[in-house]
Amino acid sequence: MINIKLFLPLAVYLACSFGSAVHADRYAPAPPADHSQPWCGGDIHISRADTIPYPEGGIVQVGPYFFRACRSNLAAAPDGKRAIRFYYNPRRVDGLSFDKAMVGLMINGLFTWGKNFNPYAERSKSVGYKTIGNVEYELRQYSRPNDDTWIGRKFLVYTPSSAADPIPQHVVVCYKEFERHPAESMNCFLQVGYDQIWGNLLFIGGGPNLKPIPLEDFPKYAEDIYRILETADVTERVENGTIDLPRLD
Repeated sequence: MINIKLFLPLAVYLACSFGSAVHADRYAPAPPADHSQPWCGGDIHISRADTIPYPEGGIVQVGPYFFRACRSNLAAAPDGKRAIRFYYNPRRVDGLSFDKAMVGLMINGLFTWGKNFNPYAERSKSVGYKTIGNVEYELRQYSRPNDDTWIGRKFLVYTPSSAADPIPQHVVVCYKEFERHPAESMNCFLQVGYDQIWGNLLFIGGGPNLKPIPLEDFPKYAEDIYRILETADVTERVENGTIDLPRLD
């Protein structure tokens, strides 16, 4: 499970730093794909620290996978054990629903998706189902063994119905009860499994000052995150020696 004490400050910083890079409506539908654009281009890429002299990107290892990315100054990470902000031009992704899926996206190869996901099941109990965006989620509640008096926060789990299901396995964790949004501000993490690693996207919204979090679109955002990683996954080409891009790590 996420180490919230370490991750949340970084995630909040990223959300605030990069949120302004999106057009006025940060949750607006993405324009169509345009493969004529450079891999490391687009309107979202604003961090000078990430500027690299390779318009077509470079290779970075996360977990056992190699991705085509636009990052610089990455410290060495044996076996790809790292968690990084992940970015490339969203116009290179076919079928992307929202550019927001690329803003502040973190991918984690420090430990496997299974190690992140399993504690959610082991430390909770099923309390029903909730439909979001016409997709049925299992509603679970944190629990303590042998202590039925303790009431924990609820979260949502989606498990694909079959291998053909386009929506990947993912978890939605919010730091207030869902029913308190949008009247109150809150933040939610959308965690999406990509085989052995996982992506994590922070949403902050609601209350009197912020646009509500688009909870109804979370199934589409989960698909977007998986599609972003799948599009950039060049593991097979790296292993076969059929890609000519610099290593960024």
